[in-house]
Amino acid sequence: MSRRGSGHARRIGTGALLIWCLLFLRCETTEQSMVRAVMLERSPQGWTAGLIYQAPEASADSSEAVAEVRFAAAEDETLAKALAAAEKALPQKANYRLCDYLLLAQGARTDLLDEYEQLVLAQQCGRISARVLSCGFSCSELSEQSEEVDALPEALLQCVKNSAAAAPHLYDRRAGCLMPRLVLTEEDAVPAEEGVFLSASSELLLDAAQTSAARLLAGAGETYTFWLDGRRVTLRCRGRAVQPEADGSFTIELDCQSAAGAQPPDAVQCEALEQLCARTVRAFWDRCIDLAGLGAAKALRNIRTDSLEPAKNACPEVRTDVRLLFDF
Repeated sequence: MSRRGSGHARRIGTGALLIWCLLFLRCETTEQSMVRAVMLERSPQGWTAGLIYQAPEASADSSEAVAEVRFAAAEDETLAKALAAAEKALPQKANYRLCDYLLLAQGARTDLLDEYEQLVLAQQCGRISARVLSCGFSCSELSEQSEEVDALPEALLQCVKNSAAAAPHLYDRRAGCLMPRLVLTEEDAVPAEEGVFLSASSELLLDAAQTSAARLLAGAGETYTFWLDGRRVTLRCRGRAVQPEADGSFTIELDCQSAAGAQPPDAVQCEALEQLCARTVRAFWDRCIDLAGLGAAKALRNIRTDSLEPAKNACPEVRTDVRLLFDF
């Protein structure tokens, strides 16, 4: 065969392979129910698992695909059985390739996350990198309201996407989970001003001020909004540092910058923010949570001293120093 004929044959073969791959990928996505989020709820009787998924007749080959979004839920005595029952309610086989979110109904504990992560690793029914958010509603409430408002699951998924930057990953929960909280209105899903901190022993509902301060201290999210001295202040944090002092106290340094279009806080508002952050650290410490990592900072400075733990030690004196950065 001549070189010209050989090259022509290769081009034909390459084209045929590309066409086959495109057809395979299209069938792979359109013949499966693409699960976008898993919702879990535990009760004394067992488990409820809910799946927010995209209908198989619509293309769902990317995380930003536009398609009809639906919700299906099922109950059973174990998490694995409840999830399997929810999958049976889908029109096609469940595909978790785009499942980037985990939603928790009220009353959750971190042991629920432990159990779900083990199931993900064993059955690939989600991702351990999924963002975790709290819900101020149950699976049954979402199911009932979705029957009345067809667009509600899609609105909820969009709300989840908008709140994801402030949500922790499933794998990152050693010190607990500081989560955004979502609530339902009559026809929509919206983020609440309050947040939730989930630990092994409790689910702590924070007020709006504590939520913003806790997110700022923990580095959860991109912008942080406060009402200080009667005015709304929105900040970005460019740096955080915890400094152990010689007298046993701690200084938390926060390098902040006004968010785009926002008015910078004045000295009185900065002082109010400093006091709020210090109170938030103490409030978490009283609940045996070292929100700012005081113990780790002390250990890094001098590993020979006794450990500093909320369960064993009283909260040390904490001072917060908010330093404003300006654009030039």
